[in-house]
Amino acid sequence: MRQDFLDGFKEVFFSTGRKALLTAWCAVIVSLLVAGCGGPLKVSYPVSPAPKALAAGVTVGITPFTDNRAGTDKGSRRAGKIDATVADMNAGSLTLSEDVGTLVTDAFTKEFSSAGYAVKSQDADFVLSGEVKEFRLDVGSRDEITIAVDLKIVEKETGRELWTGTETEKNSRYAGVMGNTRATLEHYITASLAKVVKKTIDETAPVIANTKAAYRPSAAKAPQEEKAANEPPAGTGRLIVATAPPRSKVYINGVYWGLSPFSADIEPGVYELVVKQKGFKENKEKVSVRAGQLTELEMTMEKE
Repeated sequence: MRQDFLDGFKEVFFSTGRKALLTAWCAVIVSLLVAGCGGPLKVSYPVSPAPKALAAGVTVGITPFTDNRAGTDKGSRRAGKIDATVADMNAGSLTLSEDVGTLVTDAFTKEFSSAGYAVKSQDADFVLSGEVKEFRLDVGSRDEITIAVDLKIVEKETGRELWTGTETEKNSRYAGVMGNTRATLEHYITASLAKVVKKTIDETAPVIANTKAAYRPSAAKAPQEEKAANEPPAGTGRLIVATAPPRSKVYINGVYWGLSPFSADIEPGVYELVVKQKGFKENKEKVSVRAGQLTELEMTMEKE
């Protein structure tokens, strides 16, 4: 009789213990899942796979970008609202795992390096700085993203502003029948940010290419190769025109040649240069181009 009682007690004890242990583990797993679904979105900007090698030997210093968004989002990690189901996220607002300024700085650093510039913290040829004016992703029936960054590039040696501008990316999308996950939101953010950075590189490359630093011999090429690549073709001189603001129309002897910043290898001679931009007074200059030489002209436009 006694043995029967002990056997029954053991059965009940171990059965109950296993159930309690299973219940405890389930509670831990659920709590971890809930914490993960409610946690911030980690965004890692990828490295571009194919370097462009725009300017070998030219160095660029990138100052950490500041978060200057309007309203209460400024300086925070909030980046939008969530009004639709995200499979592995349980939150009403989109919060990033790091500061917006840090994320944007990382994107510019990686893309400028991929473009062939040597990014360094000190003694760089040029300094790039910027302010994040907008950075928002609202998740809903259609996902809507807006990124806007004010940018400035300064030539370190002279202290002059080579280029200023605002690059933006604004678009929307339908997430599809499968909906969103953390991975799809991360990809949407990095792909949109990449467009902003690459537009900046495309706009500033001609400006940087027409500076002394870009013409400086680099260790990547033999001196004779560097010289041959940078010199204008035989019998011509190189004319470089930079304007403030940029993207002004450049006319040479009455013929439209393109938008500033502008570079052309032309025959030696004296030319009449006319620069036009809507909202600014027409600017005229006579310029002499000599064979085998680099002629630079900087023009500041005056508002009407």
